Amino acid sequence: MKTIGRIMELIGAANLFSLNERPTPGDKQVVSGIVLQTIGQIIHTTGIFQQLGEPRDEVMLQGQKNEIAGTSLKTAG
Repeated sequence: MKTIGRIMELIGAANLFSLNERPTPGDKQVVSGIVLQTIGQIIHTTGIFQQLGEPRDEVMLQGQKNEIAGTSLKTAG
């Protein structure tokens, strides 16, 4: 649900940004931040599903790495 919400937020922000005839640097930063957060959320969710779907240690470790990478991108956004 959170990933879907993040994607909807990105679409809404992009639509608002496109309506602005004179976007400011701040507007661009906001949209860039939302893009990073959305990508991070997708990677984070992928990592969680990897951990849930496969009990092997290698897959679990990769899922944890993806979850951490996704969280880092969300934070950067």
